[in-house]
Amino acid sequence: MEAYRLLNNGHTEQAEYLLQEGARSLAEALGQESAELAQLWDQLALLQFFQGKLAKAEATARRSLRMARQLYGEAAPAVAMCNLRLGSVWLGMGRLAEARPLLQGSLEVLRGEFGAEFEAAGEAQYYLALSDLAEARVEEDIAGLDDALIQGLLRMHQNAGAGGLLVQAALREHYRLLEGALEAQDWPAAEALFRQEMRMAEALDPRGEDVSMLAYQYGTLLFARGHHEDAVPLLQKSLDLVRLKHLEGSDQVLLRLHRLGTLYSAMGRHKDAEPLLDRSFRHFDDHLGGGNPLTGEARYSVALARLRQLDEGHASADPYTRVLNPGLRRGYVENIRSGLQAMRRGYGEDHMLYVKALELTGPDL
Repeated sequence: MEAYRLLNNGHTEQAEYLLQEGARSLAEALGQESAELAQLWDQLALLQFFQGKLAKAEATARRSLRMARQLYGEAAPAVAMCNLRLGSVWLGMGRLAEARPLLQGSLEVLRGEFGAEFEAAGEAQYYLALSDLAEARVEEDIAGLDDALIQGLLRMHQNAGAGGLLVQAALREHYRLLEGALEAQDWPAAEALFRQEMRMAEALDPRGEDVSMLAYQYGTLLFARGHHEDAVPLLQKSLDLVRLKHLEGSDQVLLRLHRLGTLYSAMGRHKDAEPLLDRSFRHFDDHLGGGNPLTGEARYSVALARLRQLDEGHASADPYTRVLNPGLRRGYVENIRSGLQAMRRGYGEDHMLYVKALELTGPDL
């Protein structure tokens, strides 16, 4: 379908305009109550849902549902498809009590008519499970929904026209729950949701960039929270995967090397950290500029690693080195402070990476 082709190529507004114009033309040719028009409104609601335009998607989905009910009756599969569309939109809006009966009814009709392997039945199964996930808070309850979510995703992915877009939207809605847990600082739920999202991404493509990014994000969260040993395999996995598709000097590879360097430094592995952080600082300084918070974090991190090595080796250093050390130390401290300032300006005082940096710096600096 041309609208999905445009959407896949990033032309979201053109795709929406194309469907809107198609709906106007159909209404003029066939009237306001045609089956073709109801289907087109459903497609437009889906496209708006893909774009995250939930208020528009709700209005369009209601219109499609009203028309389908008039044409086919309440129990028809076409009505079940419209219920699925409106239910998924309501779920994205946080209206769980309204979404669940629509999703449950849709799943029952679509499974009954077409079987459990039907792509749209998988979509209904996924969003119904997501409505349960929205109220789950413990690892057992969250992980218990894995099968329904993963099976639903895999069935959506089989859709020949819009499979990739359906999966993207579905994962976005899962990540919305994860973001809510992070904002609420519900760390057990956030970590369980991270692990679940990684399992879903791995089921779709175990070597994919989504897995790499999730491993990086989860590893960064564990780093910020002080769970350093648990963060190491995640960040290493993220680095290994991103190297499959990106050059060694790329932004994506340097980002992973940078985070591994900050992690090693926090673990006291300053000799391992320093070369990684030196590379990331030079790269980000060249490509992002000195005022960027990521450049500031790299400047701060490499200076802190060098300062810790300097302090640890001061007592055993030769006399000439000890004479030079105070000057070196002042330079490192200056870079630590300027890096922290860039982080505070760019990330904000409450950002977990800035808070972590203050914790690692200590009161003496």
